[in-house]
Amino acid sequence: MGNIKDYKIATLGSHSSLQILKGARDEGFKNLIICEKGRAKPYESFRIADEIVEVDTFRDMT
Repeated sequence: MGNIKDYKIATLGSHSSLQILKGARDEGFKNLIICEKGRAKPYESFRIADEIVEVDTFRDMT
């Protein structure tokens, strides 16, 4: 098992993602949010995401 710094918690942009990002950070993990273009503002405003990935639609992920 690797060091905690070797892992990153990722989540899709949703109603609960701010809590997921904060929980990951509180536990020492890096975090990443994947959201649709134009929907990154809440994550930028709260400065809780270490990395923001924007996709045109979630369908682009498959």
